[in-house]
Amino acid sequence: MFVFGSQYGLLLLGLGLGMAVLGCFILVGIVVGWLPTEYLRFDPSGITLGRRRFAYMVPWDNIAALSMAEITTIP
Repeated sequence: MFVFGSQYGLLLLGLGLGMAVLGCFILVGIVVGWLPTEYLRFDPSGITLGRRRFAYMVPWDNIAALSMAEITTIP
């Protein structure tokens, strides 16, 4: 929008520039390691806990009970 939208108003051009800058920041942050890359994925075969370089899948049959918890990262 910022590059090819010269016929739009200043507000939309500013929003396009803001989204482009935010996208670049997120891309650089993930590549450099500033932003976390942990994920939790629900697969048909189980729950997958993943990080930047590994993933561990827990099958549904091995889960005895569920409770609320928090995953913390240790730098």
